Amino acid sequence: MKSKPTMIYYNKGDLISALNALFKMDMVINDKEIGEPNSALAKEMTNYISELSTKEYPAKLAELKDIADNASDEYSAVYEKAYNDMKALLPALMSSYGYQVAGAPGNSAPAPNQNLTPEQIQQLINQQ
Repeated sequence: MKSKPTMIYYNKGDLISALNALFKMDMVINDKEIGEPNSALAKEMTNYISELSTKEYPAKLAELKDIADNASDEYSAVYEKAYNDMKALLPALMSSYGYQVAGAPGNSAPAPNQNLTPEQIQQLINQQ
């Protein structure tokens, strides 16, 4: 790495916020009382989240781990922290909405009443 990996400092909160919004939209559209769970949009969002959790997230996590393992000494700690943060934060966020993430170490279905509160999610975002 020739330049400082600033994207890790600036984009993590944006990613978590965007995913949080996506999961909230999915939850609302699939609500039987106020949403339209049989709509094309509901199906598209469900498919996207499935793709995210089973393919995109594990692939990006593996890519980030590879970058961390091969980074120069100057930036290896930064990339290792980014890897560990994403390994922990994204599955925690997804499980708070009842999703499971393929390839997440130690991942299992969330136990009842162990969802993150909005305040806990905000704390995760602020821990940059």
